[in-house]
Amino acid sequence: MTRVGLAFVLTCGGCVGVNPAWDGETDASTDGAPTTGGASSTTASDAASSVGASTTAPDDESTSGDATASEGPSSGAETSSDGEETGPLPSACNASPPGVGPCPEACTGGCAGAVCGIDCNGESVCDKDVLLCPPGWPCRISCIGKDACKQATMVCAAGHACAIDCVGEKSCEQSTVSCGQGTCEVACTGHRTACNELALSCGAADGLVSCEEPQDHPPSVNTFGGSSCACGLVGC
Repeated sequence: MTRVGLAFVLTCGGCVGVNPAWDGETDASTDGAPTTGGASSTTASDAASSVGASTTAPDDESTSGDATASEGPSSGAETSSDGEETGPLPSACNASPPGVGPCPEACTGGCAGAVCGIDCNGESVCDKDVLLCPPGWPCRISCIGKDACKQATMVCAAGHACAIDCVGEKSCEQSTVSCGQGTCEVACTGHRTACNELALSCGAADGLVSCEEPQDHPPSVNTFGGSSCACGLVGC
């Protein structure tokens, strides 16, 4: 059964730790391999502070004298003096644009705060389902109850933030989450098996799996090549 998800816009603590893939450096301990347990392939900042909060880009800096400040690159990436991209701007790491237009029919939890949501609340209600956030909308997927989203595949909308709530015994066990271009967080609460063996594939912005308590079989994260934004685990 295909479901489209209840979204939520999350903000993460900003860019931390440069992803080795961006600078061309290699690290045999992390290259191409997921991170498990309490460590992360790129150290994550504090867990996202609130749902639905939008971020503000830093003020432009002006040059002294008669010179005027030039506009930054519109692509969201910093550039060096020779014009080569060097990484995403800090604001790109916690991008969270709102949804626009009528609430999509697939948003079973409504669209409060311009965030589409899908509810998978109840035992095994979305077990092994494919849950797709609708195009053009940030999304929050709520998995509450034993095996609620066990072995589910969750895909965030490209260009938008995404959040997954995993509450209860094995609620998101062995599920996969694919982030888009916005911030992306999975919150695991209510049981030490809520996110057993969950796999998060980070996008270009900040990605995080946060756990209320250590999981029996920790989740893993896979970094997004070319991004210097956070991608990691906290408390898992």
